[in-house]
Amino acid sequence: MMSNHVIPHKGPSDAFPWYQKAAFKGHPMSMYSLGLCYYKGIAQEDNKPKLETALEWFEKAARLGVSEAMAYMARIYLQFMVANANQPQLAQQHFVKAVQCLKKSAEKNDTYAQRELGKIYLTGKGLTTDYAMAVDLLSKAAAKNDAEAITFLGDCYHKGTGVDKNMDTAVEHYLRAATLGYP
Repeated sequence: MMSNHVIPHKGPSDAFPWYQKAAFKGHPMSMYSLGLCYYKGIAQEDNKPKLETALEWFEKAARLGVSEAMAYMARIYLQFMVANANQPQLAQQHFVKAVQCLKKSAEKNDTYAQRELGKIYLTGKGLTTDYAMAVDLLSKAAAKNDAEAITFLGDCYHKGTGVDKNMDTAVEHYLRAATLGYP
């Protein structure tokens, strides 16, 4: 309640100590919420994210059945991959973990995971290119009005990647994404 500003003059940083207490007592959604606070830097020194700590809490929440935590784990592993680009083996390890999390999260119908995994299958960067899988995942995310997925799906129709080339359908996707605010 406090983190959603339902209680006047209270916000996420006010909820942080309560999330901590509940998380330490084993409450799964509080573990997830605490992970979000660390991920976003809420109630942290200089408002800086603490990704390692966030990852720990997301892992605990995921083990207890909070499927949303898995998508954030993937985000963190992808950030670690980019941060360690100068160490290819370490970057690859983070990528593998990110893909594992994305797959599990996509199976639970997480929109972010469907879109990102779809993009990876589309580009073939790190995984074997699978256009059919890419279109399937992007279509699932697009069905939930994910503007970026809709745009990538439009690109598939524009280029004929994984689907029959269809400029009318491509334009429909681009316009739909634009109405959702995608640049």
